[in-house]
Amino acid sequence: MKRFSERLGIVDSTPFLQMDGMSDALRNSLWNCLHSLFETDIAYRVKLAKWTAVHFRKVPVDELPPNDYGCHAWVKKYFFGLRWYQVYDLTEVVVNNYTKIVGHSRHDRQKLELVFNYILEQEHAGYRFIVFRTPWKPLKSRGLWS
Repeated sequence: MKRFSERLGIVDSTPFLQMDGMSDALRNSLWNCLHSLFETDIAYRVKLAKWTAVHFRKVPVDELPPNDYGCHAWVKKYFFGLRWYQVYDLTEVVVNNYTKIVGHSRHDRQKLELVFNYILEQEHAGYRFIVFRTPWKPLKSRGLWS
């Protein structure tokens, strides 16, 4: 549902497709979803930081903060410092490796892709996971956006 100011025409609610960048709202929404995947168990925060250090950033894991709060802050600072396309890279890596990161299959990959696709649609991102296929297809070239 549109917000009050959008319904009155005070704020332009015309969606634009984010193909070459990322709004703060989209970045924040992706972070909030990633955060929710790892907030239920403090050990998950450390696991995410270690996975990010070893498999994504390729930095020495022994330089990570020594506790779960520090690891969470480390990942968050890194996430918000990424370029827009690197946010997609990291999100894709986490979704594709979630079971490996946490050590069990609380959520399967397709379920995570659907959740992230909902966020991407709501925030007018120009990319989506194509569930059961290769992720991050641009919408324009696929004819999915009019």
